[in-house]
Order: sequence, then structure tokens, then C-alpha cells
Amino acid sequence: MTDVAKKVNSTFVYDLNLRKYYDSDGKPVDKQTSKVLFEKVWEYNEAASTYSREHTIDKDANVKQFCDERLKKDKDVKGDKMRELVESGIEMLSGIAACDLDKLSLKYYWMEDDLPVPSPVPSPELMVRETDHSSIQRTIR
Repeated sequence: MTDVAKKVNSTFVYDLNLRKYYDSDGKPVDKQTSKVLFEKVWEYNEAASTYSREHTIDKDANVKQFCDERLKKDKDVKGDKMRELVESGIEMLSGIAACDLDKLSLKYYWMEDDLPVPSPVPSPELMVRETDHSSIQRTIR
């Protein structure tokens, strides 16, 4: 998307307010909870990848087990409802990897880093400026 925007001298709008998470009743969660969910999903993803790259891992270990163990020990995730939300957010990684997390090998998870998949966070070459609507607009240089 960024490459296309550059070629046509356009603007790419990246607005954190557009990121929505919903609870089990289908109600949107507040912005602070959304922020925590987003951060935890990518924190666990990075931790699994780093662990995978730096350790000798049993061939039967999977990413779901790794994330479940981390979630159990995570002191930042308070309460059953928040734990369920984070668990649900982590499941989105299966969509990115195109594989259920319980079938995704932790041993080879580090290879996911090397695949040409766009990052969920815009690249640093994007310039940031605040707008009147308190959203973040990133303009392609």
C-alpha cells in the first residue's frame, strides 16, 4: 500500500482510532483496552519469533502453547475478561501465518520474520503530523 501511495504522490492515512476490538458480546472495547490488546499480540508474536530463533525447540512445540504459557504469566493482563480478549487477539496471528496456531511449529516460527509480509505498523519513512481530528496522518515522502 505504501509503495502505491508513493508512486501516485498520495497520502496514506494511518489512524489508530480506526482499529477496533470487540468483546464476546460484540461491543467495542475502550481505547486503552484496544491499545493493550494490540501491544500484547505483537509482543507475543515477537517473543515467539525471538525464542524460536535463539533456542533449541522440540519439533512438537507450537506457537499456541508458547502464547498460552506467556499469557498465564503476564502480570499486565488482569482479569478473566481481559485474558479472553488477549487470547482472542493472539488468534489473529493464525490469519497472518495462514495456519492454526496449534499447528504452527514454534521451532520454525522465526522464519515468519523473513517472509515479505507488510508490517502492521507503518514504516519509519512515513512522516507523522497531528490533525484537527486528533487522528494520526502519515504522509508519504
